[in-house]
Amino acid sequence: MYRQLAGASQLPYGGSSIPDIARSGQLDALIALERIGTRLRFSRNQQIYCQGESGGECWYGVISGTVRITNLLQDGRRHIAEFCFSDDGFGLESTAERSFSAEAVGDITVMRYPRAATERLAEGYPAVARLLRDMALKSLAAAQGPVDHPWPDDSDRARCLFPPRAVQAL
Repeated sequence: MYRQLAGASQLPYGGSSIPDIARSGQLDALIALERIGTRLRFSRNQQIYCQGESGGECWYGVISGTVRITNLLQDGRRHIAEFCFSDDGFGLESTAERSFSAEAVGDITVMRYPRAATERLAEGYPAVARLLRDMALKSLAAAQGPVDHPWPDDSDRARCLFPPRAVQAL
């Protein structure tokens, strides 16, 4: 996907022109990541990974669609922790087992990246390391987003419980 962009001259891409992306070094990082990744498709409500399964081997990037990150609580309720959209990364934690589950909200396409190969790539490509850092910081910022209280109606409650982009996806 990104290799095609490298050969293009002035195609728009995310508000920037290809030369801007190429000059920033981000295009090289995306191409390098694409080479080690595997493209996967999931249908609505299909599980990508499950809470409790071993999770140290890979992480994911959303190509298209929306991913719901959830946590099953001890009393059986499901807590929605985050929604991930196009260009977001998830499953970045490097723990022995997954603390959350990930599932497709609708039909989605993701890239699965092996963690060991990604770490080697980040050591050789500073742009890859910056891209991964930015994904991790974006995920952290979403987890620490503001919560307004009290909520007078359901629409205000939805804005408090979910990030703004998530409310649009509901």
